[in-house]
Amino acid sequence: MISGIIYAILDDGYFYIGSTTQSILERMGLHISASKGKSKNSKFYKYINEVRKGWEDIIYITLEEVECEHDTELRNKEYEYIKKNIKDPYCLNVLQSDKQKYSINNAIKKRFNK
Repeated sequence: MISGIIYAILDDGYFYIGSTTQSILERMGLHISASKGKSKNSKFYKYINEVRKGWEDIIYITLEEVECEHDTELRNKEYEYIKKNIKDPYCLNVLQSDKQKYSINNAIKKRFNK
């Protein structure tokens, strides 16, 4: 059994939903590093870097604590939260979970196998 959390990062109405099995502080550290590295052009990190101009005074909250057998279950729980909010113009998420990648890959395969 693993323990994880679904969290949100909030700023001026904008939000990002994520999940982790780490402490929230460890996860935020990884977000900060990623925002300066290869992932800096993602929707979320562009917002942080270009609009917000950094991580100072960022607000993050725990949405749900999750006990699960595998981290895939945690990512799928995260997907449920994202799916409910993805059309909100203030949502900074993009498709991330294994379940979403599976759905996208199947849609692509169906399209090209016709």
